[in-house]
Amino acid sequence: MCISNCPYNISSAIVFRLLEIGGWRRSVLMFQKEFAQGLCAQPGDDQYSRISVNTQMLAKTQHLLKVSRNSFRPPPKVDSSVIMLEPLPPRPNLDVNEWDSFVKTVFNRKHRTLGAIFKNKSVLATLAELPSNAAVKDRIKEIVTQTLEAKTITLCRSGHMKVEELLSTMMALREAGIHFL
Repeated sequence: MCISNCPYNISSAIVFRLLEIGGWRRSVLMFQKEFAQGLCAQPGDDQYSRISVNTQMLAKTQHLLKVSRNSFRPPPKVDSSVIMLEPLPPRPNLDVNEWDSFVKTVFNRKHRTLGAIFKNKSVLATLAELPSNAAVKDRIKEIVTQTLEAKTITLCRSGHMKVEELLSTMMALREAGIHFL
């Protein structure tokens, strides 16, 4: 078990290092309230973001309690929250770095539809530059469009998609020959 009042300025680094090293069954951690809300946010929440999705891909998150700034002397400028993380079993065939690259791509504009995100010239150019996409370099837009349409998710917005839906989307794109790393 890991219990910590984490330094707020390195919260995300602590969470991802903890998830990376593993070897624990449960962590109870105190963070700045907004950061904790982001970790526990669900699809459709304003705080649902790349950090929500990446954390929830690797761990079950649960908000335990709010801690007022007035609970400390001297009081800090922000409120805090205590959360619990429980690691999930490893996902087979998942490259965590490629996953993060995919999530970064779709959450860079989380209020846009996936169809619009993958029609963006800079997104297409970035994908075309990846050596892993060399074989499909000239057909990336076509392949992505066909894959999204086949999954009927062209009009979905990443900010409203569950982790499993995002994972399924990335895996379908990989099967079609599109990689994110």
